[in-house]
Amino acid sequence: MRRVVLDNDALYCLAHRGRNNDAEAVDVLRIAVEQHRLQLMATHILREEATAGVGDARKEQMASILEFAVNVPTGAFLFDISEFGQAAPGVDDATIKQLRDGITVASRKHAHDALITSTALAQNATLVSLDNRAIRRARELDVAVMSPLELLLEAGYEPTWLGAQSA
Repeated sequence: MRRVVLDNDALYCLAHRGRNNDAEAVDVLRIAVEQHRLQLMATHILREEATAGVGDARKEQMASILEFAVNVPTGAFLFDISEFGQAAPGVDDATIKQLRDGITVASRKHAHDALITSTALAQNATLVSLDNRAIRRARELDVAVMSPLELLLEAGYEPTWLGAQSA
């Protein structure tokens, strides 16, 4: 079973694909989860980001994906960002420092990225992201990374535009 931790960019991309491009994409993920071929993991940070700053239709689509995601604690605790009871200090301080290197206090997005990457590390899971900085940092720590499209293809998604190209 592939175990993945989604970041906000990946969730947003998957929701967009499901809403505008191909509703089958979300169904493919749901089926893969139901068949125990895939485990989607979400942190409190992802759930909070999914409800902030997007339109109602997009929130609804992201919520439909999060319905079949398992809640997991973040892999580390960062004061003033993490929620008590929803963070497991499983990743050492040196790793968190490496993930946060160069991040200012004002840069909450990068701190969120560090916590989500630490979760993938702590859960021995694949990080699903489109964020180049998060991907680079994850790879430096030997965390497996894949894009939302790679996740969909592995789950069995067959986009019509790929079929047309190979015909």
